[in-house]
Parts: sequence; structure tokens; C-alpha cells
Amino acid sequence: MIRNRRLWASILAIEVLAILVFFGFIWQRPVKPLPPPHPDVSLLDPISKSELETIYQQAVGTRNAETWRDLAEVYTVYGYFPEADICCYHAAKMAPNNFDVRFWWGVVSDRIGKVDQAIEQFTLARDLAPVGDKGQCSYHLGRNYLRNEDLEQAEKAFRAGAESYLHARYSLAKLLVELNRVDEAKPIIESLLNEHPDSLRVLQLAAKVAIAENDLAAAEKYIDRSERGVERIHSDELAFSLIGLASQYGRQKLVVAAAAQGSQGNFQQARQGYQRANESRWSRKMAWNVALMDMELGNYKQGITVLEELIARDGETSQRLDVLGEAYRRLSIKNNDPKLLEKAITYWQAATKFTNLRDVHSKLANYYRDQGDEDRANYHQALQLQTLGIRQFRDSKLADAQKAFFAAIKIDPKLAHSWYYLAELALVADNPEQAAKAYQRCLELTPHHGRAAAKLSQLKLASTASSEASPVPAN
Repeated sequence: MIRNRRLWASILAIEVLAILVFFGFIWQRPVKPLPPPHPDVSLLDPISKSELETIYQQAVGTRNAETWRDLAEVYTVYGYFPEADICCYHAAKMAPNNFDVRFWWGVVSDRIGKVDQAIEQFTLARDLAPVGDKGQCSYHLGRNYLRNEDLEQAEKAFRAGAESYLHARYSLAKLLVELNRVDEAKPIIESLLNEHPDSLRVLQLAAKVAIAENDLAAAEKYIDRSERGVERIHSDELAFSLIGLASQYGRQKLVVAAAAQGSQGNFQQARQGYQRANESRWSRKMAWNVALMDMELGNYKQGITVLEELIARDGETSQRLDVLGEAYRRLSIKNNDPKLLEKAITYWQAATKFTNLRDVHSKLANYYRDQGDEDRANYHQALQLQTLGIRQFRDSKLADAQKAFFAAIKIDPKLAHSWYYLAELALVADNPEQAAKAYQRCLELTPHHGRAAAKLSQLKLASTASSEASPVPAN
């Protein structure tokens, strides 16, 4: 009996030992990591699809956080946000204290609308960030607090990033204005104006402050300056940066490389790059670039074919008609065929119906002068000068713009737009009397010019108010 018990005990011990050995083997055996999510790439062009697949395969079977983060970046660029979110989750598990992983998970969360998750990740990223990146993290934190309507935390975040990050400083000023704390916002806006006097959004914000203080004259000046402003502070900085990031991948990377070749004068290589991108997926921009390279290479007939196909598929624009006309002009010289020049003139005339292109009017002026038609030549020369003046005005080259407008009305005194911009320039120079005369002349030529009418009315009101405020001399 005792021997049987000992036998059974020995058998049981052996079984237990075998089970422990088995599970020990299972436990110590390397666990194959789960593969990354794979999105539906059927809508991608072949070049982008191939590159994405290569990066995906690099992440398969690895537990490297940076590799998974890189895959998340590619997915983000192509709009696969749910898949990018999953990749970031796993990358954070692999490397919880990696700044790049936490920051990119914040970016993905922001784009996908997971606001609380974005706040959590940007907070972690800011704690891990190098000094130079903390301001950017604070800015993104502030934006997501705003989305949660937590104005107090948004203000704190913007203040934390204001010193080192332009967008955070602008966002702080904008928030203070919206909270009607204009006195606190003014010093920030003044510093922004000193550093970025031509920034469109800063000028618009300064106009809001002036309106809040009931200084309508100052507001009007800021609004006028904003029309010549430059977009330096983007409303969605993250989206803008993603557009730049897209140039590092797939088809867009090929386009950037082609553009670099073109800028170096390697037009044949540039054309090949643009053509390859266009064959991968046709687009109006790629077709346009191919045509421009054909023009540089002297392949005018080929360029005409590309441009005519582009217009047939996507419609006419002033620029397309301008370049198509130029292609026919050059081909007419090359083949000594006057009929081709007539086609060029037809396209240039059609281009002027869309917008006044300076180069088109210059070409038409030269053509009609060669034909001995001085009236038409002068008409287009005046429009060329007016178009040049408008462009210089918007680029804040005010002295050059004034010269162009005066030259335009010397040739054709009936150009209402030139009179309007001369009035605007007179206002900038603080010459309201001269401005009023120019606005009046503009309205005589174009009675329904709404902006000229409004500005002239404001000048008359200001003049009346000034007269009433002047002291009456004693008898």
C-alpha cells in the first residue's frame, strides 16, 4: 500500500515537473510582436504605395519604437490617422520616455479629434522636450485646451510658450482680445507688429483692438495695411507643417527633386521627374510643370500638346492661355509661320478676359506696335503698367507703384483702377485732399466702385468733423 502511494507520488511529481518545464519554455520563448495595422492603400499612386509598403515591412516583426513612430508619420502624411494612432500607442509602450514618440502621438491625436489624448501626449512631450521644443508643445496644448473650451488652461499654455514660439505669442494675444482684455493684449500685439510689421494676421488683430477702443481711423489704417500683408502666422500651424512633411515621401518627394533640378537649369531631368509623377497620377499641377519644362527645352510643339490636353481636361485659366500663346509665338518664329502667331494673339486676347496679366498686355502691346496699331498698343501698355502697379502696391513697393500708376494714366486717363490706387497711396502718404480728388475721378469713370465711394464718404465726414472742431476767429 505504502509502495503504491510512493509510486503515485513519484508519477505526480514527474507530471508537475513536466508541466513546469513546458510552461517555462513557453514563457521564455520570444513572443513574436503583432504586425502594424495595414490600411487600404488602393487609392494611393503607385510611387507612394510602393514606398509606404517598404516602410511598413521595416516595422513588421520589430519592437523598435522609432520604426513604429516613423510608420505613424507616414500614415499621418497620407491621412491614415486611425492606423497612425495604433502605431503611436505601441511605440509609446516600447519607449514611454521618448519625446519624438509622445509628440507625434499628440499630433495624431490632434488631427483625429481625440482632444483629451492630445492634451495628455503634448503634456508628456513638453516634459520630455529639449528646451527649444517646449514652446511648440505648449502652443499645441493651448490649441487643444481651446477645443475643450478650457480658456484658463489654454491661456496658461500659450503664456508658457509665448517667449520662444511665435504662434503661441500670437494665440495668447488673440485669446486676450476675444476675452475683452485688450489692455493686456496691446503690449503683445505691439511687439508682434515691431517684429512682423507686414504680418496679415497681426495687422488684422491690431485692427480688432483699435475697433474695441473705438479708434476707427486706426482700425481703417490697419485694415488697409493688411491688404498688403503677408501670411506669416498660419491659422493651423500643424496642418501647414504636415504639408511640408509630405514633400519627404512618395510622389511628392519625386516632385520636389524635379523642382530642384529645374532650379539648377537641368530641365530635361526635371521634365522626366514631373512626367513620371504625372504618369503615376495625373494632376493639373504636374501637367503644367511638364509644359513649362517643354518651354524651357524649346519643345514648343510638345508643350502645346500638353497645354491643350490640360485645358481640355481642366479648363482655361489666364496663365495657361498666356503660356499657350507664348508657345505658339515661339513656334511661329522657329517655323517662320505667321499663322501660328495669329493663334498666339487669339490666346492672349482670351487670357485678358480672365485677369489683367502684366506679361500678356506687354506682349499684345508689342504685337500691335509692330503692326502699326498705336491705339491698341497704347491701350495694352497702359493696362500693363496698371497691372504692374497693383502688384507693386500689394508687395508694399509703394514708390514704384505710384510711378507705374502715373505712367498708366498718362497713357490712358480713363483707367479707374489706377485712380483708385493713387487715392490709396495718397492716404498712406497722409494726403487726404489728394486722395479725395483721386477717389472722385475713379467714381466719375466707374460710378459703382463701392470701395472708392465708401472711402470718399469717410474723407468727407472727417473733413466736416475737422471743420466743426476748428475754433471760430474772433471779430
